[in-house]
Amino acid sequence: MNVFIRNTSLLFCILICSNTITNAQIKADKIEPPHWWINMKNDTLHLIIYGSELTNLEVSLDKKDIKILDSREVESSKYLFLDLLIEKDSKAEKFDITLKNKKKKTIIEYELKSRDDSKHQNMGLDQSDLIYLIMPDRFANGDETNDVIKGTNQDYINRDTSLFRHGGDLQGIIDHTDYFNELGITALWLNPAEENDQPLESYHGYAITDFYAIDPRLGNNDLYKSMVDQLHKKEIKIIRDVVFNHFGYEHPLIQNLPDSSWIHHWEGYTRTNFRATLLLDPYASEYEKTEFSDGWFDHHMPDMNYNNKDLQNYMIQNSIWWIEEMDIDAYRIDTYAYPEQDFMKYWAKSVKAEYPGLFMFAETWVHGPAIQAWFAGGNKLNQGETYLDGVTDFQMYYAINNMLNNSYDWTEGVAEIYYVLAQDFLYEKPEQNVTFIDNHDLDRFYGVIDQDLKKFKMGISILMT
Repeated sequence: MNVFIRNTSLLFCILICSNTITNAQIKADKIEPPHWWINMKNDTLHLIIYGSELTNLEVSLDKKDIKILDSREVESSKYLFLDLLIEKDSKAEKFDITLKNKKKKTIIEYELKSRDDSKHQNMGLDQSDLIYLIMPDRFANGDETNDVIKGTNQDYINRDTSLFRHGGDLQGIIDHTDYFNELGITALWLNPAEENDQPLESYHGYAITDFYAIDPRLGNNDLYKSMVDQLHKKEIKIIRDVVFNHFGYEHPLIQNLPDSSWIHHWEGYTRTNFRATLLLDPYASEYEKTEFSDGWFDHHMPDMNYNNKDLQNYMIQNSIWWIEEMDIDAYRIDTYAYPEQDFMKYWAKSVKAEYPGLFMFAETWVHGPAIQAWFAGGNKLNQGETYLDGVTDFQMYYAINNMLNNSYDWTEGVAEIYYVLAQDFLYEKPEQNVTFIDNHDLDRFYGVIDQDLKKFKMGISILMT
């Protein structure tokens, strides 16, 4: 008798526990993009729903002018991918996405907004613009209350070392808008301001852990939007720094990969060889090319695989979201040469389809004008159309430093300026390359020229010419 009771109890427990698990399956914590707009050129919206046990679900909408094209599960049960078709006559409004299994249902509210026709009127850059580069954490501390955010992986500041956070923020930038005008600045390029919730070296912004949120130690999305609005009132454009090659290791999509194909895998940690020349070198080995493109930038920066279509859609939509939401004027593309180049062309073409006036320039930290020009827009070399407006002109940077630090020779010293300019025929629009004398990755120009004020003035004069 006792045995029968114990077995029955066990069976009853199994049934109850099974039902409990089934009932708890539908949990949706977050959806990206957080909202979207009607009347976009591309009528397809790709959504990622974050949660747990998102399997065996029926998905429905209570909005008739939107159709579900696809609802698919991936290797991880923490995500559900939805592709929606937004009809031309769709209305801007909130609607419900219902996820249902046999026992339970969960409703997610989503919003389609109207586009603001007053935005994007003066976007783009040209030769008249003077760009000022800011690393937000290192510029000015306008709000000491966000210096330390409890719960972040690096919840302290330490100005005694360059590797830790120093406390700068978006409010500090807002407080200096008059200063930028006094300098004659017409465009601000900010290193990435999105969340970098990494245990170490989170100050620089290039290990992003949330592509839709400003890092709370810098401010928030509303403050970023306010900053852009105030800069625009001062006739200062905003350049957003975008990163495709890698995510921060603490990003949820890395901690719990939707499927294994989102990143490049190696048997052991393999770092990129940093040789972009391999992409166009006719004698390069396939292994070295793969090591360059698929190797990781660092242990905490997983290398993303843009052969994955879901990842492609995620990053393209993220780029469009920031432009539409924040009124961005230009994109600087970090580590441009490293991701799959077919995707980078597709990304640029997709974004340009929505915003033809957006200026895009790519970081091309390479050696040699022909190598640099291979990545530029136009079709003068074998790469084909990249849809870029310009590239960072490292060749002119090298030449200016050579001019000021080396003795004159047939090809050295000031002569290098001539030889760089003489090869502008390699570009479709050489005047759109972005010239500079230093940046956040390089030693300060004044130190490179041994703090010689005369040389400093010469370098600035060449830059401004």
